[in-house]
Amino acid sequence: MKWLIGFCAVLMLFSGCSGQLYRVAPTPKVAAPVLPNEAKDVALAARLLTSDELLEQFDANLLLAGVVVVDVRIANRTAAAQPVAFALQDATGALLKPLSPKQALQRVMKFYGNLLFAQAAYANTLAQYEGLACLTTFSLEPQAERRGFLYFAATTNAAKTNEAKDDTNLRGLRLTAAGASIDLTQGNLN
Repeated sequence: MKWLIGFCAVLMLFSGCSGQLYRVAPTPKVAAPVLPNEAKDVALAARLLTSDELLEQFDANLLLAGVVVVDVRIANRTAAAQPVAFALQDATGALLKPLSPKQALQRVMKFYGNLLFAQAAYANTLAQYEGLACLTTFSLEPQAERRGFLYFAATTNAAKTNEAKDDTNLRGLRLTAAGASIDLTQGNLN
């Protein structure tokens, strides 16, 4: 009988929580990547978030959960709309699978073992992930600019171990979109 009372108390506690699963910062905490001054039709700037930056931004280490996060900024300098489709390749040329904010959050929750949670807290956290995200495919209006985070599935087991802290498994990544491409190095490319 005591276990039933305890279970009901825990259930009421979780149903009353409407915060977030993680303290996700509502706006990017890192400075926006700097767009190149070159006179190209589409300007692209991006950088990988480091483990420390991920902890500060998402209150979780997404790299350890198998999620690579790219802070991207893209500008259309033409008079016509430009189709944009982001792709991330590793050093071997293999494409990393893009993740929706929901898929990224699910990987984080699985890694941290979040099995019991209030639906409102989940919805709030998912809304924060979505608010920070940049779509992987969209049409960029003339003279427009977008910034946001792209989520990709890590392809190696190294991202799920402590080796991710030395960032060796993330070398050689290349982001492409709308005819532009950029080599990514974690934390130091602007």
